[in-house]
Amino acid sequence: MIEVIRNREQTDGWLAVATEGSVDWDKLFAGYRASVDFPSCVFYRELMKHYPDAKVILSVRDADSWYKSASETIYALSKAVPRWLVWIFPRMRVQTRMINILIWDGIFQGRFEDPDFAKEVFRKHIEDVKSIVSPERLLVYEITEGWGPLCRFLGVEEPAERFPRTNESKEMKKMVKVARVLDKLPYAVMLIILGWLVYSYTASAHIATV
Repeated sequence: MIEVIRNREQTDGWLAVATEGSVDWDKLFAGYRASVDFPSCVFYRELMKHYPDAKVILSVRDADSWYKSASETIYALSKAVPRWLVWIFPRMRVQTRMINILIWDGIFQGRFEDPDFAKEVFRKHIEDVKSIVSPERLLVYEITEGWGPLCRFLGVEEPAERFPRTNESKEMKKMVKVARVLDKLPYAVMLIILGWLVYSYTASAHIATV
C-alpha cells in the first residue's frame, strides 16, 4: 500500500479498478515483479488467472492478534487522517476514496469496527485462498518462519542478511498520534485568532476609555 500511495499512477490505476471494474493488469504492474498487501490481495483470483505462472504466498496469523494490530494501526490511521488535509490536497481525496471503496467499505463492508465480523472476513479469506489456489502454487506462511520456507518456495538461495524484524506497528501508532494532533490544528489556530481579536478589541476599548 505504501507504493500505491506514493505513486500517482498506481493510485489512479487502483481507483479505476475499484470504480470501473476493468483494468489492464500488465500496465498496472509494469516495472514490478511482485505485489503484497492491499489492494492487490483483493484481486488474487483475477491476478492468478492473468499470470498463470505466478506463485501465491498466503501470510497467516492468529485472528485476534491480527484484529488488534490492524485496528490500532492501519484502520486507526485511516480514521485519523485530518479532514482538512483531505480537503486541501486532491491526491489525498483520490487515495482515501480508493482505500475506502476497496478495503473498508469493500472487503469489510463498512463493518471493520465489529470485531467478530472483521475476524470472520479474515478467517474466510484464508480458507478461500487455501481452497482456490492449487497446492503447487501456494505457500501458507507465518512470518516467524523466516527466510527458509520463502526461499525454498521461490527457488532462490537464502540471503546472507538476517531476516528483517521491524516494529511497524510502533511506527504506525506514532503516525496515528501525529495525525490526531494535526486534525485539531485548525481549531487551535482559530482559538489563537479569536484570542488575538478579543485581546485587540479589549486593548482598543481600554485605550479609548483612557
